[in-house]
Amino acid sequence: FGLPLDGNVGLRYARTDVTSIGMRTDRTCNPANPTTCSVLVNSNTIVAINNSYTDVLPSLNRTLQLMNGKLLVRGGLAKVMARPALDLLAPNVTCTTGSGDPARGGNGTDTCSAGNPDLKPYRATKYDLSVEYYPSRDTQVSLATFRTEIGTYVRKGVVTYGSNFYGDGRIFDVTQAVNGEGAKTQGIELAGRTALTFLPGWPSGFGVDANYTRMTFSYA
Repeated sequence: FGLPLDGNVGLRYARTDVTSIGMRTDRTCNPANPTTCSVLVNSNTIVAINNSYTDVLPSLNRTLQLMNGKLLVRGGLAKVMARPALDLLAPNVTCTTGSGDPARGGNGTDTCSAGNPDLKPYRATKYDLSVEYYPSRDTQVSLATFRTEIGTYVRKGVVTYGSNFYGDGRIFDVTQAVNGEGAKTQGIELAGRTALTFLPGWPSGFGVDANYTRMTFSYA
């Protein structure tokens, strides 16, 4: 329609190779203490686990200029990813045989705490749309809406009950970080900023920047 339109398009490829090294610790509640679990360490074993994954991340950004550049309409679309925290990837495992004994306060199933080297990264698709008004060179007022569709994310401290964790028939309740799938955040943001250039002397070097954001989160 004869209006200035500019922007960019991009593509990012990311391959991640992870080698996680940690300690597997097998413990047993001391049978000499039938009402409390004072642990005896049976063995410590160093373990290493490999994991890899790839991501293709396109992005598109556009800006449409109206009113001789005083009014801008911006739109953006991008796939993004963020790797899990390093401490969550360590394959450190501590399992305690006898910890589930009801006489010791357990629920009948022994417990483990573990890292998770197989965690997937945070993956999401982001949508952004904003309208920005510049009445002067030093003042801006804007209204924006955004939505993030989250494909995978990380949940910490999740208990998996009745897990054959070692594949040898022993059953544990395992606490570790796991991936969740399907969530969405969306919201709006109202922002304004101005330089106080109309004030005399040194106060003219200051400015005001304020914004209000309302965001909601939901599981798919």
